Amino acid sequence: MHPQLIPSVSKGLCVALFASGILFAPSALACGETPSVQATAYPTIDQIHLGMSGAEALQRLGTPESVERGGNRCGFSFVILFYPQFLVAIQVPREAIGLDAIDSAAQGVVIDLLISRPDFSTEEGVSIGAGRSEVIDIYGNPQEAQQTQGDVLFFPRSGYWLILHFRDDRVAEIRYLLNSSIPVLNRSLRPFLPIALLLLPPSTHTNSNLD
Repeated sequence: MHPQLIPSVSKGLCVALFASGILFAPSALACGETPSVQATAYPTIDQIHLGMSGAEALQRLGTPESVERGGNRCGFSFVILFYPQFLVAIQVPREAIGLDAIDSAAQGVVIDLLISRPDFSTEEGVSIGAGRSEVIDIYGNPQEAQQTQGDVLFFPRSGYWLILHFRDDRVAEIRYLLNSSIPVLNRSLRPFLPIALLLLPPSTHTNSNLD
């Protein structure tokens, strides 16, 4: 199944939600389901990997520059942690939704990672700035290519999706998304928001419960 498109419902410029303005979910969850974390070796960014507990992610990364809450449907919500050129989305269980954002995140599961830092590369050697032809040589043809939301290629992996966002035919963002991570809110598309939003100073983000 091809990834579905999920508009962010959080507030502020960080509604860009990983600079694209959307969350991608390969398949919708029925109400009451939880993220499907497989016994597989997920890729790691700054010692953070998909399926990791929110508490462990926060312990390793420290306090984020800012934090945003996402949508609430079927008893699920999510929290987005903003670090320099690195974003982490955590799905929050229903029993933690009423807590403040950081405490909620600590009880959740990491479902989505996005990085735009030039020193990062995938395990296969694709880094920020890599050309499209190099990507195709390494990964083959993508399962899906999305151009109405910018230039994005989707590659299904074992238990997760590798999503590459391009600008001027060069990789601008590298994203890992856990399979069957969050419910589809709706399928309407939103205008593509550029990577520049990732580079805005923290003051442009909405800080929530970080005091």
